[in-house]
Amino acid sequence: MGWQMSERNTVWTNDLKLQLLKRNIAQQINLRVEDVDERLIEVTSLLPGLLSRLQTIKASTVAQLCDDPRALARRLLQVKSIFPGADAAQIFLQHPVYMLRQDISLIQAAADRLRQLIPDVNVDKLVEEHPQLLDVEGFELALSHARETIPSLDVVHMMRYNPSMIFGFQRGAQLIPYDEVPTSS
Repeated sequence: MGWQMSERNTVWTNDLKLQLLKRNIAQQINLRVEDVDERLIEVTSLLPGLLSRLQTIKASTVAQLCDDPRALARRLLQVKSIFPGADAAQIFLQHPVYMLRQDISLIQAAADRLRQLIPDVNVDKLVEEHPQLLDVEGFELALSHARETIPSLDVVHMMRYNPSMIFGFQRGAQLIPYDEVPTSS
């Protein structure tokens, strides 16, 4: 792109967006664009669903994923050991910043607590589909509110058959946080 180009007349194709993303990542993690290409190949082999979401995930998040692919692989193995019945890559794709930054012992503690709270539910699959439940404190408050609102509610049954219903019982400051990742382009 030259300085003479009018931004209004630029057609932002997916290829052009990807090139811009790679440049941004290269700047953030101090690499050449060619090296970012190699890192993206490594990272997308670890997180296959990432390629289709590159257009919608923040560049800073992709940069964090690309910064150290070996550390990402180790973290994926740690998450897989905590949730052996889940797709660790899927958990990462839904909640990448949390999964990268959170201390692994806190993730383990959250998993243990979830298994105590809802013992007859497949927590691995539940977290795969709703990794935001790892905010156990927010989840416990939502459970409490659900029980207050509907005393006859069978929470275990709800979590087994309609787990997203729990999000309707969240309150103001106790809303379970999500990554700031747009879901549409």
